[in-house]
Amino acid sequence: MFFVDVFTGLRQGEIVGLTWDCVDFDNGIIRVEKQLKRKTGKENHYFFDSLKNSKTRVIAPAPVVFDALRMVKKEQSENRLKYGSSYDNKDNLILYSLMSLADTSV
Repeated sequence: MFFVDVFTGLRQGEIVGLTWDCVDFDNGIIRVEKQLKRKTGKENHYFFDSLKNSKTRVIAPAPVVFDALRMVKKEQSENRLKYGSSYDNKDNLILYSLMSLADTSV
């Protein structure tokens, strides 16, 4: 995910909010629709929310970003086959298990 961070200028919360349906490999674009936020006043409570202005942003990053994303997607597919139902990713680019504090229902 280093390439996504460096080559897109997205905020960390936006990167964590990316799902595979936001990535258009054919047209070379990524739609930024949501971000991970921390709930004010509640320690360790995170949730997905719309962007600050509630508008989807479309970016066209360098091809190296898509190369990196293809590798991540391949690895996730392999892990899904390997671990079966215990592989709980929720279609996020960032492994869901790393965000166990996030409430994905929002």
